[in-house]
Amino acid sequence: MADGLIGKWQSVDYENIDPFWDVMGVPDAMRQFARDKKTELTIEKEGGGWKLTTVAGDKSRLVTFPVGQEVDTITLMGEPVKAVLTEENGSLVERQKSAAGEITIQRSLVDGNLKTNMSLKGVTASINFKRL
Repeated sequence: MADGLIGKWQSVDYENIDPFWDVMGVPDAMRQFARDKKTELTIEKEGGGWKLTTVAGDKSRLVTFPVGQEVDTITLMGEPVKAVLTEENGSLVERQKSAAGEITIQRSLVDGNLKTNMSLKGVTASINFKRL
């Protein structure tokens, strides 16, 4: 189970983020915004699914995922996507279908911290979070 991920988290650093943003087509202004603002992620268990709230500056995203069911949502960049969240080996794995392609986001507990691995078109990046 992924219950160890429940809580409030704040981004600490990024790994290989620029090549990932290149593949996604993230504009320079959005990249600078993301670097300047600490992202906060709150993970909650709700009913038979999960609720993820992401806040970066004045941008926010709240998604309630029934496990294994596709939902329509909007990314922090304002892009509509179809997403499915599953629990896999203690991690939460979100698969988004977007105009850029299929993005896989795996959220895992590593040494007491949250590690978010993202992949798109063979390019992988990570965001590391600390618990608040």
